[in-house]
Amino acid sequence: MITDEDNLDEAAAILAQKVIPDLTEQLQDSATTAGWPEEVINSLSIRFDGENLRVHYPEKLANQIEDLEYGKIFGLPNPAIRPFISRSKNYIESVTAEAFLDDFAEQLEGLL
Repeated sequence: MITDEDNLDEAAAILAQKVIPDLTEQLQDSATTAGWPEEVINSLSIRFDGENLRVHYPEKLANQIEDLEYGKIFGLPNPAIRPFISRSKNYIESVTAEAFLDDFAEQLEGLL
């Protein structure tokens, strides 16, 4: 069972690596649904910085992505990142709960 901070950090890193591919796909799907350009869609990914999962994209596309997400001056926004973040919380909680239960079940088996 996870009992100390080092184990928690390690478990978080393992869990992050497990969800990154699915979250990246969900993020790109959100951008596709919003009608974002293919170059921008393909540049989006999720990365783990050691503490948090973050949306990542190349700096050279930052202005274009911000214009799409928040809208240009006097233009309407066409958000993909903020809706993705809102929806991803439930997915991350579900995967975390499942991982905890799996770990707990393993520990119980070791005791029986």
